[in-house]
Amino acid sequence: MAALFAAVASVAAAAGAQATDVSVEGAAPGVAGDLLRRALSHPHSTWFLVPGTAPIVPRDTNFPNTLVVVGGSARFQASVKGDVIVAGGDLMLGPGARIEGRAIAIGGRVMHSPWAWVRDSSYSFPRHGYELRDRGPRHVLQYSRQSEVAGRFWFELPGFYGLRELSYDRVQAAGVQYGPDWVLAGTEIQLTTIVGWHSQLGAIDPSVHLRVPFGAAWALDLDGRRETHTNEAWIASTLDNTVTSLFVGSDLRNYYRAWRGEGAISRPIEFLKGQMLFRAGALYERASSLATPVPELFSVVRQTTQLGLRRPNPAVLAGDIQSGTAEIRLDYAARIPVTLGVRAEYPWQAPGPATWGQAVIDGSLLVPTWGTQYWRAGGHAVVTVGGPAPPQRWHALGGAGTLTTRDVLDKIGDQLLYGEQLYTFPIDRWDDPLWGTPKLSLRHVFGSAGVGTYGKITNEVGLRFDFAVLRTDFMYDPASGRSVFTFAAAIGP
Repeated sequence: MAALFAAVASVAAAAGAQATDVSVEGAAPGVAGDLLRRALSHPHSTWFLVPGTAPIVPRDTNFPNTLVVVGGSARFQASVKGDVIVAGGDLMLGPGARIEGRAIAIGGRVMHSPWAWVRDSSYSFPRHGYELRDRGPRHVLQYSRQSEVAGRFWFELPGFYGLRELSYDRVQAAGVQYGPDWVLAGTEIQLTTIVGWHSQLGAIDPSVHLRVPFGAAWALDLDGRRETHTNEAWIASTLDNTVTSLFVGSDLRNYYRAWRGEGAISRPIEFLKGQMLFRAGALYERASSLATPVPELFSVVRQTTQLGLRRPNPAVLAGDIQSGTAEIRLDYAARIPVTLGVRAEYPWQAPGPATWGQAVIDGSLLVPTWGTQYWRAGGHAVVTVGGPAPPQRWHALGGAGTLTTRDVLDKIGDQLLYGEQLYTFPIDRWDDPLWGTPKLSLRHVFGSAGVGTYGKITNEVGLRFDFAVLRTDFMYDPASGRSVFTFAAAIGP
């Protein structure tokens, strides 16, 4: 019978959203309820699922406005000119998913895919659930507060049967991460165990993460790991950096080795238009330098030593850092989504003087304009006070993804400022159900970095073209007169 229901659900999915609408009974408080109420009060499509199934919303399906999925979790591969809201389950983004709005899961989590594209932010509200009820001629979504762990699994292999990540970079070569998730029976205590292996280093990197919810909304997170760490992960996702390293021969990250342990308590706070996360804890790190790889690793397009896979890593100061940390993150979920995150660190032990403090700040906003066009702005800043930080706390700019006319990561230090704005024109008439919509953007970036000072700011203007998994930039620096044309991967979220 379950198989029959699943088949019926898949047939219904292929036919598109149903015409019957739903009403809400006891909407979730705060932003979760507000998002659903607004979606149902404006033009939208509604997709009904058979409870207990998670059918695929197929890739060749297109929706002209916001889509509300009710009745459970959904694997989503379609195109939507608006938001996608799953009320009562997980939103699992699959290959080919194109969302020109926000991805929202109420009663579950948004599960990203490197082959999916979401224009705005993603929001997960696992503590607020909805159950679909039939009330005669009406369908009602009845609100129910639920546990943090949907389904109360005791053992799960996320990703592809536990395979979490494949990577390729200039210091580790090919790498893999594998591991399950566990939940202590009858509780919400979650344990994640991962083992990583990298062919160039020949090392096994273990990591353990324990999450213990307590009180109404508090959680304790304990994390321990050995890893190859980078401060440039914000420039490009691991998947994008892997593809760019393998095919273009340009690695957009600096690295060092470290044992790291961190403990923190956190609490999310929801309000009418968004949510905030507060986190405070302590960090221990023992770092060591990584040498330039010999021989040079394989790449399809060979580049010079300065740009390519043999570019050296900056040396770090061997020793321990023990510090206190605090983090605040804001996600404003209105029609003009805004994100802002600040992470601060202050050490009581460090290689060299432990008199410094450092804050890493990220922010972005997106403004829809005419039709499907939009303007996006974002920034990344590192502020260090009280003296120079050790090199393991230096951050860098330069190369594809940041300051294109500069050499790869040639601006580096404990002070950094970077800003970017793009005005994007989606080329809708070339929309492809497999590869998505090509996008042409006018782009302006500025930034600099240094030790104890930001130094001279570099400004660049130019064009960006995104299609499928490829990104090309043509950028021009008016001060130096230099222009550069680059290729990079644009796959990851």
